[in-house]
Amino acid sequence: ECSVVRDSMLLGISPQAVISIDPTAQICSGQGYALEGTGNTVASDFTALTWTSSTGRGLFSPDSNTLNATFTPDVLDYGATVNVSLTVTAIAPCIDPTAENIAITIEQSPAITLTPTT
Repeated sequence: ECSVVRDSMLLGISPQAVISIDPTAQICSGQGYALEGTGNTVASDFTALTWTSSTGRGLFSPDSNTLNATFTPDVLDYGATVNVSLTVTAIAPCIDPTAENIAITIEQSPAITLTPTT
């Protein structure tokens, strides 16, 4: 006669990091773009994050490791489209980083030249 053997195991499932970013944005030269806080960017289930720009020279404020950073383009970015990426590190045991991109078009503000009349 065979005996019945039973065992149990507690299985924990960790969610993978999630990012959602609007794919495009448009600003005028001299303006910054709030990367989060206005519904533009959502991220969850991560331990660390980094904003990077592969094509622009702008800065992230307060820094590139803050979800609600503002990207301020450099004057050399005016009139161009800058590709900005957010990469997050998943919570262990998940190991794959997750990344999303946004293309920010910086429109050149019109210039006004005044000449005096005589």
